[in-house]
Amino acid sequence: MPTPKPELWAETNFPLAPWKNLTLWCRSPSGSTKEFVLLKDGTGWIATHPASKQVRAAFPLGALTQSHTGSYHCHSWEEMAVSEPSEALELVGTDMLPKPVISAPPPIRGQELQIRCKGWLAGMEFALYKEGLQEPVQQLGAVGREAFFTIPRMEDKDEGNYSCRTHTEMHPFKWSEPSEPLELIIKDMYPKPSFNTWDRPVVTPGARVTFNCSTPQQHMSFILYKDGSEIASSDKTWTSSGASAAQFVIISVGISDGGNYSCRYYDFATWSEPSNSVELVVTEFYPKPILLAEPGPVVLPGKNVILHCQGAHEGMRFALLHEGTQVPLQFQSTSGNSADFFLHTIGAEDAGNYSCVYYETTMSNRGSHLSKPIMIWVTDTFPKPWLFAEPSSVVPMGQNVTLWCQGPVHGVGYILHKEKEASSMQPWASTSYDGAFPITNISGANIGRYTCCYHPDWASPIKIQPSNTLELIVTGLLPKPSLLAQPSSMVAPGKNMTLQCQGELPDSTFVLLKDGSPEPVEKQQPSGYRADFWMPAVRGEDSGIYSCVYYLDSAPLAASNHSDSLHIWVTDRPPKPSLSAWPSTVFKLGKDITLQCRGPMPGIEFVLKRDGDKVPRQFSEDGDFVINNVEGKGIGNYSCSYRLQAQPGIWSESSDPLELVGAAGLAAQECTVGNIVRSTLIVVVIVALGVVLAIEWRKWPRLQTRDSETDRRDQTIALEEYNQEEELGTNSNSSSSIS
Repeated sequence: MPTPKPELWAETNFPLAPWKNLTLWCRSPSGSTKEFVLLKDGTGWIATHPASKQVRAAFPLGALTQSHTGSYHCHSWEEMAVSEPSEALELVGTDMLPKPVISAPPPIRGQELQIRCKGWLAGMEFALYKEGLQEPVQQLGAVGREAFFTIPRMEDKDEGNYSCRTHTEMHPFKWSEPSEPLELIIKDMYPKPSFNTWDRPVVTPGARVTFNCSTPQQHMSFILYKDGSEIASSDKTWTSSGASAAQFVIISVGISDGGNYSCRYYDFATWSEPSNSVELVVTEFYPKPILLAEPGPVVLPGKNVILHCQGAHEGMRFALLHEGTQVPLQFQSTSGNSADFFLHTIGAEDAGNYSCVYYETTMSNRGSHLSKPIMIWVTDTFPKPWLFAEPSSVVPMGQNVTLWCQGPVHGVGYILHKEKEASSMQPWASTSYDGAFPITNISGANIGRYTCCYHPDWASPIKIQPSNTLELIVTGLLPKPSLLAQPSSMVAPGKNMTLQCQGELPDSTFVLLKDGSPEPVEKQQPSGYRADFWMPAVRGEDSGIYSCVYYLDSAPLAASNHSDSLHIWVTDRPPKPSLSAWPSTVFKLGKDITLQCRGPMPGIEFVLKRDGDKVPRQFSEDGDFVINNVEGKGIGNYSCSYRLQAQPGIWSESSDPLELVGAAGLAAQECTVGNIVRSTLIVVVIVALGVVLAIEWRKWPRLQTRDSETDRRDQTIALEEYNQEEELGTNSNSSSSIS
């Protein structure tokens, strides 16, 4: 006998509401059912639950999400048998998606109109509805996150309320809620444009002012008006996202340029309504007013405050400006020389800087200088100031330090407090209006914990709260500790390291310091003589110079001398070393050269390399390498690098190259110069001898000789002796040149 199919139902109401818990139940008419299985079309098996005494099982799906919509069914299991599937249960989430946003520009009779429907997911499908019709007016396939429905020609029949809905192609059961309705009404006049200045319309002379007039309509011309009169037009428009706009620029504002500005746009036959006006005020023509707050600049929420603007002339128009707003907050015309601006039941959004200006409306809005701004605080408690020390809160004995109390409320004083042994607070110094409390030649009497607070000059119901507590630690009173880094003072980013501060006395508080930081990095109170400051997953900003101090718990904040500084490097590539030669980079006969490679820290191993060598020439722990120049083999370009002994797999960058040269090269140059000098001297001697011979030759015909043959023999002997002497001289010079 076949196993009867079970029944599947949901413990909720339809359509489903998002983020509600949903449970599906499966029940079998057969009493021998052992288990139930829940399945979803397209995904397969979901869960298996045993059957209860009532022969049913609950399948909780949890809070509804977009993935729950679809078709479900279940099976029951008996001994060696599986039932037919239950009837399908469709989960349809009509409001599972956020409602879309519908928008359109003002419709114009006889022109095309595009209605924009914006969804929230990619791959959406869209449907446009019109009030009074059951079926969609238009439908579009998966076109992305938004769709544009087009009405080719707007007529009276197209007026009405429109809305749109979305669903995804992957989940056809899931439709969004309808958008908010959009009413389309045809007007014979274009709607008014948007008109503003890109800067606040209260400007100084010489400033540049740009008016921007824009409309959703396309291909429009624009007109600029001042005090109702046309002063400029523009056919050059720029288009962005289907809108048209024109800019009117006053390059350098003059006193006469103040006034009320507006704009309109038009096409061939239709004009728009005039825009809202912008009142341009040109300042610095009259003296600045004074702005005061009553009862004060700090106001309780829900209370009223009066901002009193006192001018120098009567019959003026006053404007109140709030920092962060583009246009004046309030205007007020008065016959006197002052105006009161009321801020009723103010809230947090009313806080900020205020200023005021006055101007005359009959003369192109010529205005005064802006008043000095005043800050309005909306709170029942003064904001907490911040107390810090400069240059640091850990100060050596006899040095100077300044305690600064700074807060955002201006126009109030500050007072500094020092904590007594009984933990009560007492005034420590007179009130400071700039918040600076200098301490010169610091001593043990200045050790302690400090706070500060505001000291307003007026009676105020606003609560005053103290600043943070600053511990002023004075060093130089105990022996200095030692500071070590484990595993090394150089570590790769993302790794962990520990800075160990070893003191001389037990029951101490240890303080870790970093150069450039006014506050301690960390404090610890270990049970022994040493504090381990753990730095997990270090980053580049953790690099720097560290030191530590300690003080006894029985004498708090009277601290030791600073430990020796420890330079911490956080890098995956250590910085390059320096390479130098001693005594010089030139080899001399019988002398060696020592190359000295120096790194940034101890505990490293150095290696020396030469260009062209396949393997390093030498290793050294102290960075000294002895080089000799046997047969010229020491000449060349050298560089060095190093690695940490604790991390032998990480090598530094190579140093800058250093060239070693041999002295033989210089001697050869000297010999060449000597040969040139000697050769020149030989040429000069030969020329001189030639001149002498020429003179003697002329004398020979006039010589009186007894026997011509004897004369010729004597001349021959003389010439031979001269030639021999010349050869001897030449050979002597050649030998000297060769040597």
